[in-house]
Amino acid sequence: MEFDYYRLLSRSAAEQLLQSGPEFREFLDRFLAHGGPVRRFPNGAVEIDGARVGGDELGDAFRSCAAPGCGIDGAYVFQTLGPFTPKRYYCIQYPVAYQEKLRTEDSFMVGQGTIRPPAPGEFELAHLEATVAFRTRVSKAVREAFVGAISTWARTAAERGAFDDGPVSLASPGIEFSGTRARFLLDASRSGQDTLNWLALAILDFGEDVHVVTGVFFGASSEFLDAMIGPARGEPVLVGFPRDRSHGDSKRPAPAGPVGYVPPGAASYPGFESRRFPVLALPVDEWDSFVATIYFGRTLGEEEQEQLAALVDAWLLLGSYGGLGGVGTHSADKVKFDGATDSALIRADMGDSAPEIALRVLIGALEGYESTGPPIDALVLGRPGWTETDDSAQ
Repeated sequence: MEFDYYRLLSRSAAEQLLQSGPEFREFLDRFLAHGGPVRRFPNGAVEIDGARVGGDELGDAFRSCAAPGCGIDGAYVFQTLGPFTPKRYYCIQYPVAYQEKLRTEDSFMVGQGTIRPPAPGEFELAHLEATVAFRTRVSKAVREAFVGAISTWARTAAERGAFDDGPVSLASPGIEFSGTRARFLLDASRSGQDTLNWLALAILDFGEDVHVVTGVFFGASSEFLDAMIGPARGEPVLVGFPRDRSHGDSKRPAPAGPVGYVPPGAASYPGFESRRFPVLALPVDEWDSFVATIYFGRTLGEEEQEQLAALVDAWLLLGSYGGLGGVGTHSADKVKFDGATDSALIRADMGDSAPEIALRVLIGALEGYESTGPPIDALVLGRPGWTETDDSAQ
């Protein structure tokens, strides 16, 4: 499908372009005028009408951002909601650094794309459901910060929306969090697509500043959401909006402890680090009664479980032949998966294998597994309350 679309540059993408050279600033000075093909959202994001700005002009504006580490990504095209006219197509773009945080080849998503017909929920503008997908499960501090961010956006957009699109308001008492999802309602019956685009861009700001967000969907069906971001998991948690919504607080939360189901008593494991996830240890950690729990940011599919079990079996097989140091590992249990905590438990008698070798091999293997599979919240060694007496009684 070929068509001219509106390019939506995130706040950080626009800032990167402005800082990388004079070309983009000159571009804005030329086109950023009343009724012109370029508009700027209240949060600093930029909309460019691709039908009125030529490819050569865009190329010139973006040329200054061709240096290593400086680049713009994002290729997911979406269209206006069903009830809004005229029909337009959009593509949100953001720095390459954020695409790397997504840890997938898929772009940041907004809406149902361009192929599917409008969902019935898109026409329920007075109670429009907004669903936000996070890359991993969120902590209490992140939930509170996200509620503050949405409250702040709603206060700012309440009177006129974006570009005098019309007023918008929150239509639910708070935000419902479930696993890696967040859900809330809007009254957009007097507003339009520009305001929803502004909301999506504001949520992308949160993803860049606080906790990675992979997509925003409006009025989408449960079937579509399950197919795109996986089914909702865990008990819903409702966090209410501030009673005085004019005082929403979107400040980044202070660094929090372990997220999801990671035990709060787990602490960094000296000498062992991963470039992709925390390596933690609980107070009782015995090498000859080795216990490790891998906590994931979402529930694993059946194939993902099989792949992880095969990887752990290969690690233990290597150890049994002395590949992890010493004469070799002794016995081990099958990997045990726990859907209630989105975790996988490894138990083994590591014999006289060397921890400095075995753990680094395991960490490296898990990094490779996560790079193309489910996100890992943490690798936790040991178990709370685990003792030799308990072990012998198993």
